[in-house]
Amino acid sequence: MVVLPRPIDPREIKRIRKELGITQEELAKRAGVTQAYIAKLENGKVDPRLSTFNRILEALISCKKSKIKAKTIMSSPIIGVKPYEKVEKVIKLMNENNISQVPVLAGSKVVGSITERSLVRKSMDFEDVYERKAM
Repeated sequence: MVVLPRPIDPREIKRIRKELGITQEELAKRAGVTQAYIAKLENGKVDPRLSTFNRILEALISCKKSKIKAKTIMSSPIIGVKPYEKVEKVIKLMNENNISQVPVLAGSKVVGSITERSLVRKSMDFEDVYERKAM
């Protein structure tokens, strides 16, 4: 089954632009058009070519992506291990919390990290990987 996206009325550009907190000038610069063209588009006074409209939409999408901050997608609280903890505990912690990496903390300072990939690689080198310490 093919699902077609809902068409966007060019006059919706103003609402989207304002939600993103960008000016007509910023949008125009990113899309490669003039500020006057954006103003006409938002007021329904110009019927844009598809290629131009697509550039404007791509500019809006890139603005939205650039507005996303690390705090929006970060995991909190930080789940970490101390350097002297056994790898077996690290693996259990990663499985229980469905995470692929764990920072190694000495106090509040990050001194390293353990990833699923590093565990797999090290397990090939050491038969007793479960008995080893985190660092």
